[in-house]
Amino acid sequence: MANSKTRIPREINKFATYMGVTDDRQLETNPITTQPRWKDWGWVLTESGQWTLYRTTCDTLYNVYKQDAFRNDDVKNNLKQLIKDVVAYDKEHKLLDKISITSLPPAEMADFEIFNVKRGTPLADTTPSQSDVELGQPDIDIRSVKHLEHFLDVMPMDKGTRGVTNNIKNIEVWRAVVAAGTAEASPEQFTYVGDVKRKIFKSTFTDDQKRKDAHYKARIKGKNGKYYGFSKVVVETII
Repeated sequence: MANSKTRIPREINKFATYMGVTDDRQLETNPITTQPRWKDWGWVLTESGQWTLYRTTCDTLYNVYKQDAFRNDDVKNNLKQLIKDVVAYDKEHKLLDKISITSLPPAEMADFEIFNVKRGTPLADTTPSQSDVELGQPDIDIRSVKHLEHFLDVMPMDKGTRGVTNNIKNIEVWRAVVAAGTAEASPEQFTYVGDVKRKIFKSTFTDDQKRKDAHYKARIKGKNGKYYGFSKVVVETII
């Protein structure tokens, strides 16, 4: 049985509906930014086009599948394979993750609802439980700088404790490498670079990144599975 908590439905009928409404949404123009919503989330043109291609393929197969007289194992298996392909593409390109980390605005609550993106967004379950305490934002600072290396101090802010508290599973570090002097990296430029289980995080670079700036932010993942807000962004030049 498919996991009901998955973001992309594994059941054929629900998947067909999901691909239709999500593709319509990503192609829709945001009246505030006056650009397609996929741009607001940090998708690139090829990713938007691939999502539409998946939707078109799904529509073609599903139009056959929903007719009892024409439904057969080949159509069913092709749809199941298409679902696997979409899940794998999202896993590789992190399209739904990009939506989840887009701030409000330019994102809208409807984006999270339509794409079934809850973790790390305002739609995440906020019902208190025994292990559900407000963990807040972590604190992140540059500890030291070496050739092609940055060392960061990353810690929770609650009660000044260091490392991972009883309610914290880990702290994620996200990084954007941009041209020197960039005032603020955009959300889509950040990528996840690792977890902090203790205080210090080591960030390494390649020669071609020298003299660029590294922007860092971090967020806490609780043992309850929730993601909390991102920290302030800190910036350091790569030497």
